[in-house]
Amino acid sequence: MESENKELKSENARLRLAFTQLQAENESLGRMCPTLPAPIAKSCCDTRTASDGKQFFGAVRERLCPTQLEEFVRTVKRFRGKGVAKEQTVEAARKIFGPENRDLFRSFCDLLPD
Repeated sequence: MESENKELKSENARLRLAFTQLQAENESLGRMCPTLPAPIAKSCCDTRTASDGKQFFGAVRERLCPTQLEEFVRTVKRFRGKGVAKEQTVEAARKIFGPENRDLFRSFCDLLPD
């Protein structure tokens, strides 16, 4: 029981660090391009949301279980590292969010660069 608790604490710390890094990246992008308009909804998204990155990642953190959150963070990191195409990233996010988090999926699509 104690070793499982230590593993969960370690996992939680690792996810918090990954989340903080993504927040910092998002904030730095906002400072670099503060006058750019919000992205126009693409074919992966039916509607456009007014979510900024910080609010989005907060909602993701609150609503996804730790396993889903970890998979989502890995997916974003692969995309940011140019290891995965946008279409593959969108499909992976669709599976991670599932039908119950369709709004998060749409917000994610809005946040993706062209």
